[in-house]
Amino acid sequence: MQACPLNSKDLLKLRCRFRTGQYTLNDLTSDSTIDELLQTITSLIGVTQSRISLYYGYPPKKLDCSISSLSKHLWEIPIRSGDMLTVDVTEEKPANVNSQNVKLQSHKHEIISNKQSESHIVRLCAPSDNSCLFTSVLFCMNNEDNHLKIGTKVITNIAEVSNLRELISGIVLSDPIKYSEAFLGMSNEQYSNQIRQILFEAQQLASKARAEWAFTDLSSFTLLCRQCDAPLVGQEAAQKHAQLTGHTQFREITH
Repeated sequence: MQACPLNSKDLLKLRCRFRTGQYTLNDLTSDSTIDELLQTITSLIGVTQSRISLYYGYPPKKLDCSISSLSKHLWEIPIRSGDMLTVDVTEEKPANVNSQNVKLQSHKHEIISNKQSESHIVRLCAPSDNSCLFTSVLFCMNNEDNHLKIGTKVITNIAEVSNLRELISGIVLSDPIKYSEAFLGMSNEQYSNQIRQILFEAQQLASKARAEWAFTDLSSFTLLCRQCDAPLVGQEAAQKHAQLTGHTQFREITH
């Protein structure tokens, strides 16, 4: 049996993930009970405790929220500061459903099922260049209207990725309370600096590549990008390709 920690009265920082978003719970201690934890969560999302299933730890384990366990302290679970809690809320079923409603719901479900049967998931790979997350987000945003063909190749656009990194860095720095160490896994300033450092390294790499091309006459022969197999003719084409994609590895194609 675990012993009660000496700092059981210290406030915990718990990240709580819901379907609608994520919150940080700051008003509980290790000495708080499961019942108090559930009350805090229900007050945030406005549902009854009976509709809540709570998961903690990694891999996620379901928390026993039965009546006999409600008096347990969080340190007994154990749930510690910085832990991520996942809240699953069951749908509330109407008390009285007549046969007409059942028919309408069945018909609605049939339509949804038919629409879903026409959908499918396509797995695309973003370049592994320290910007794959940003590249993936930008790809989805730019294809919001589904105008791109299925299987379109995902490439890194350094200019757009740089703008997105700067935007996120600024947002994180502007709200250190929301984007706290418990939320980010590191300090607010450290997270922002890390994003900017990767951006700086990418810019340095692009500058180095441009400097190398400046001393080489690439106006008349053909290059092949080693990273995406794109054929390029001339210095300007190679420079433009590097600026758009961040690719810097080329080889000459000899005839």
